[in-house]
Amino acid sequence: MIAKGSTFYATYRDIRDALLSSKQRISREFLFDFLSSRGVFIAGNSTREELIETLASLTHAYSDFEEIYNQLEVVPRPERTTSRIIGLVIDHSKLQVAVEAIRAERRDYHEAINLSVSQGGQIKIKVEYTELDHGKTILRQRRAKEAEIEIYKEGDHTKVRYPANDRLEAIIDSLVESIQKSEKTQIKQDIIDLSSFDKEERTIFFKSLITSLSGFNFSDVTKVAVDNEIEAVDFSDSDDFFDDEEKADAAELRAELADGMKSFLKSAALNGTGVLHSKELKQFLESGFFISRVIWQATKMEKNGFKVEIEAMLENPSKGTGFRYSVKGVYPCKKDGSHTITRRQAGSEIKKPVLLVVEKAAMKAFHELLGARTDKKQE
Repeated sequence: MIAKGSTFYATYRDIRDALLSSKQRISREFLFDFLSSRGVFIAGNSTREELIETLASLTHAYSDFEEIYNQLEVVPRPERTTSRIIGLVIDHSKLQVAVEAIRAERRDYHEAINLSVSQGGQIKIKVEYTELDHGKTILRQRRAKEAEIEIYKEGDHTKVRYPANDRLEAIIDSLVESIQKSEKTQIKQDIIDLSSFDKEERTIFFKSLITSLSGFNFSDVTKVAVDNEIEAVDFSDSDDFFDDEEKADAAELRAELADGMKSFLKSAALNGTGVLHSKELKQFLESGFFISRVIWQATKMEKNGFKVEIEAMLENPSKGTGFRYSVKGVYPCKKDGSHTITRRQAGSEIKKPVLLVVEKAAMKAFHELLGARTDKKQE
């Protein structure tokens, strides 16, 4: 069970502020129905603000708060996905021990962490937790959330797929650390990290990814984000080979470059069709930018195959870290062979196979770049 914390009772101001800040979800119809069902009748020409004032001034039971809270509930956008490969096969018993250790270690985080195995053998770790947003009104600050960590056996290693956020990242790190304690050798992990890649290599990574999805034909790129920063510029502090005048010139040059960089355009986004081959993107790349996010479409290589829209990005472009991806939607194929104009939500029967293809293509592109770098060093 998740710890519930201290008891909270919403005041007049808490209810009023929450309702006023939720104009799209709290309609006049809901307010009229809520009041009339409690024997409070008010003029039909009353404004939304007047209805809220009346509702907030009433004494409410728990069921009333629950109804108001449910009305305020917002369905969150699906989080992007990330994954890593762990260099050994992790059986159910080891996972169970690790989950119990994590549960004890993270007791103060008020999380429910449970391991489950489906009839088909699919292993999942379900994490339930409460997320706080102090920027919202009090009634809307706490949001119950849940996430699933999917664990797959792939040959002699294990793939772990999970929502890309700091909490889940910490849980996976703890999971690996716990399993490591029972292993004699160091566990190797394969994580896509572009921090050591230069700008050109990062762009090559994304271009390779979007054009090499197994079983799909590349269709088009609809959005590209580019960045111009790779961490902070690091100048050598060694002045051993310079005289005093040259040292002063070097210091002045550092200052000029540091000031000049602040005025540079740091990022940009291009939307439309044919973005990948546009002259605008070419100009950005030639002037020192690199691709940090891309949304593209690919068509399934089969008769009446669907078209899918996919996103891949770096959460921290300047560092080259936080690689994550998502299936944004699908365009079903019509009887005449064309695809629908309106994008539809992709079900799990489409989303999971596509995510698998994206993960394999991303890992392949990543290792090809690492291999090319090794070959250059040997030359």
